[in-house]
Amino acid sequence: WNKLAHARNALVAGAYEAVVCIDDDVLITEPGQDPIFEALAGSLLAPGGTVLVLASRDEQISARVPLNTGVLALRRGEDTLRLLDELFRIARRLALVDGHIWLPRISGLWDQDAFAQYMQIHGTRSFAFVEHGVLQSIVRAHSTNWRPGDFAAHFSGLGDLDPERRMRLIREFVHNLRT
Repeated sequence: WNKLAHARNALVAGAYEAVVCIDDDVLITEPGQDPIFEALAGSLLAPGGTVLVLASRDEQISARVPLNTGVLALRRGEDTLRLLDELFRIARRLALVDGHIWLPRISGLWDQDAFAQYMQIHGTRSFAFVEHGVLQSIVRAHSTNWRPGDFAAHFSGLGDLDPERRMRLIREFVHNLRT
């Protein structure tokens, strides 16, 4: 949630047309590419556009997981600030999701659950989605969708691993990049 709070502050205080947030568990593996700028130019920053949020699709799409917020961009403007404020309100309300009760502020998939609820209420007309693998590719403990040439690896779902195992997985991944 700090990511969205910082993004909101940057949108209010800065002279930015958009703010891009990249999670701390995302590793850019092809820095010579710039699919973020390409996606921004084609949607979020398009003149007269109505897109407020640019996000990557997740590896598996469902009503609960329509996007992945590992790489996320927000357009400057009052409508985006209202959207963020609504996400913060959603985060403070209990929600029944897939037979489980979550409080997105502290459990579940956090901001992704709030975005999913927002889209169920308001639709997706303010969103632009980039296919999984363009902005990020998911790397999990026992599987990966990342391929050489992909822009970024998102080490998602590793929170259940003990820190030593998590670091070992990331080190092995980085070592394999160099070989």
